[in-house]
Formats: sequence, C-alpha cells, structure tokens
Amino acid sequence: MIRRLELAQALVNAPRLLVLDEPTSGLDPIGRASVWGRIGEIRAATGMTVLVTTHYMDEADQHCDWVC
Repeated sequence: MIRRLELAQALVNAPRLLVLDEPTSGLDPIGRASVWGRIGEIRAATGMTVLVTTHYMDEADQHCDWVC
C-alpha cells in the first residue's frame, strides 16, 4: 500500500516526467503487476514520460521502451 501511495503522491501534480526509483522493490508478484499496470495506464492516457530504475531486468525488458 505504501508503494501505491507514493505513486499517487507523485502523480498529484500531473508531471510531464515521472522518475521512479525501483517502484516495485519489496512487492509481491501481484503488487508488482498492479503497479506496472497502473503505470502503463497513466502513460497511455497522458503520454507522460516515465524514467525508471530497477534491478529486475525482466520488468525493464517487458515494460520499458528503452533500456540502458
């Protein structure tokens, strides 16, 4: 719930760039899927750019347009 609250707080001002530092660390697989689903919905609805750091390379490969 804390991760979801942090994401909601970051989105209150509708930023054009959202920077997320390991948004799914410490979450169970269902929570991880929920967070990524919400991020995808936001990107599709607003065209927002999302910059993500993660240690989960499978998530980066699946959910990101560019991986560095």
